Amino acid sequence: MSLAADIFLTAAENDRLNVFHLVKSFLEQTYILARNDREVNDQLPRDYTTVNLREIAKSMDKTYGSVYNSYLQIFEDFKKITGKEELTSNDVFNHKSDLYRFYLMTNSYSYKFIKISLRDEHVTLNEFLEENKISKATAMRHFKSLRLHLKKYGIRMVYDEIGFVGDEQLIRLATTTLIWNGTNGIVWPFVMIDHDTIDELYQQIKRDFGIGEINQATSELFRYYIAVSIERILGNHIVDDNETLKLLRFPFPSTIKQFLENHNEGVLKDHPDLVELTESASLYLTMNILPFKYESIQPIDFLLKSIKHYNNSIYRFVEDFIDILPNEVVDKIGLSIIEKKTLRLNLAQTMVGVLATKSRYPVILDDFLGDEGFFLQDEDPATKKKVESSLEHLIYSHPETEFKKYIDIISYAFYQIIRRLNTFLKVNTKVNIALNIPVNTSSYTDIYNFISGMRIVNIQNYTDSGPDTDMLISSVKTPDDFDEKFPKAIVVKFGEKYSAAEYGMLTVLLMRIWSQKIQQQKKDALTSTN
Repeated sequence: MSLAADIFLTAAENDRLNVFHLVKSFLEQTYILARNDREVNDQLPRDYTTVNLREIAKSMDKTYGSVYNSYLQIFEDFKKITGKEELTSNDVFNHKSDLYRFYLMTNSYSYKFIKISLRDEHVTLNEFLEENKISKATAMRHFKSLRLHLKKYGIRMVYDEIGFVGDEQLIRLATTTLIWNGTNGIVWPFVMIDHDTIDELYQQIKRDFGIGEINQATSELFRYYIAVSIERILGNHIVDDNETLKLLRFPFPSTIKQFLENHNEGVLKDHPDLVELTESASLYLTMNILPFKYESIQPIDFLLKSIKHYNNSIYRFVEDFIDILPNEVVDKIGLSIIEKKTLRLNLAQTMVGVLATKSRYPVILDDFLGDEGFFLQDEDPATKKKVESSLEHLIYSHPETEFKKYIDIISYAFYQIIRRLNTFLKVNTKVNIALNIPVNTSSYTDIYNFISGMRIVNIQNYTDSGPDTDMLISSVKTPDDFDEKFPKAIVVKFGEKYSAAEYGMLTVLLMRIWSQKIQQQKKDALTSTN
């Protein structure tokens, strides 16, 4: 499950959300396949009375009874969402999935605890229990996942007056990630501060801090963090003025202080006095400890030059590490200029993160980067060892370096950046495919162009194919001796005209073969080491 599901949803709620997604997915597939003559993106209502719950249960590997109970509870949830007592399956499932997910996430007790804790709303646990009509035992059971997760940040949940105790900067990082995951970025969850006001501050921060244009979702994540910071400030939770805030010596104006002073109307007029530059320093530091991927070279150059000029020891450490790192880890991937500079910037940013948050940085990085992706299962198993060995050699060559005491955390951070770069640009495992179609026919051209564009595919010459072939795509009846020539291969029949649905099923089959190959390789490697 995802971080959001682990923290906010019960097992029953997660089942309901999965059933909701699958019902919509099943009908959408049927709708698209049965209506080839209609636009794919039309917004006409779907007829959800035709969905077979037994098929849904089978795909989830659950009993029909459990899926049916989830189905009924979905209707109860939507009575609360819509305010209607009488609902049909079409009324419910023609709603967007994001609406239902948002309802489940934001109505969880843990999410409500976080929102109350953003500011000092002076809500006691007893008041919380009474408002939500639950017992203390129930609340504590629901809070368990949140409590354990925050513990990784060194943050405690307190209950006399609901809130958090811990390092203020870590509280902001943790709550931003959790709120972002809880809402999925589809709504603006901050009632007291409107989106336009925060966007105005965000645009000012970009100018002051040299942050370039990034995609809408990343920009919105920045706005979430800024909004969390403002709400905490308004709740009189101020970042301590400490040496960590002076880690990045880049000169910038007191952006937040000026912004609050320029907004003397509405909720922002009652802000507490701020330590000069402290809040802006905290925000600038946060923007520089997360390894963002910028889409243009200008902000990358600006940030790299800033680190080189104001924090040269960090810059030199990264450069020395890249020089020592074996060529095959990075150079053979074929990085572009912007990708090489992004690598340097991201490694430097993780260095800043380690120095700023010490032992807490791995959880910050893990929460920011998210769950293990599909392609990360295909990483080169030697990558981690090469990163560790390069850092060990670097420390051996420079025993006086100030970074020596953080080397284990730096190693973890560097490894996470490099492994993602590897899987972003390179695939280690391939599905071997042989084509048995008359060459230069339109059928051959169509299927060749389709599969050659997939990074996970290796197209074999037919004469060289055989025992290591994973798939044989054939337009003719396969001879009996194919079982001997292709003992592992799945044979896919390719007709003269291949439909969009057949191409889709071919893609699903390819991804499944690819994933199974990786899992088998891991099993074989484990067996050989034992």
